[in-house]
Amino acid sequence: GLKYSADRQWGEAILSKLQISEKTVLRVTMEAYGPDNLPGHGVDNHLPTILLATIGGIRVGTTHFTWTPIASVTARQRDHVEELLKMIKGEELVLCGDFNIPRGNEMYQKLSEKYLDNIPASIESTLDPILHYANKDNPGRLKLVVDYIFSTPEYRVSNVRTVEGVSDHCAILCEIDKLI
Repeated sequence: GLKYSADRQWGEAILSKLQISEKTVLRVTMEAYGPDNLPGHGVDNHLPTILLATIGGIRVGTTHFTWTPIASVTARQRDHVEELLKMIKGEELVLCGDFNIPRGNEMYQKLSEKYLDNIPASIESTLDPILHYANKDNPGRLKLVVDYIFSTPEYRVSNVRTVEGVSDHCAILCEIDKLI
């Protein structure tokens, strides 16, 4: 899922101490970009990729999804969510990452109709209260849950918690068990 530009690499990754198998890379959009004309990580210009892998018998996926202005919903993000849902339909999985979709909005509702949101209601924000750019001058000002651990019923996700001080978003830790 790495993307390249002249001065940097960025993208999604799955890291594990356990063996990774059944790796799949899904491109949510087929917009034509090459190494010389990749968009930056700016508002509404992510080209979402889903990395899927099986680790210890558990199918996991991760993404950094379409970023929109001021946590809004755009036509582009709607299209990307529809494409994502088509691509993973029927997959038994745990899908996590930075979805850039605030809890409760239209796109969140679309995802949570199909998948269980395992971020407890007690977690009010997944943005770091100090390290996120919107909180630098006023710690804790912007509180949004935009990072998720979605799953299908075959999985139990428990002991979900956040850790601050890692990046502009909190790290989310959990335990995952396959039920079926």
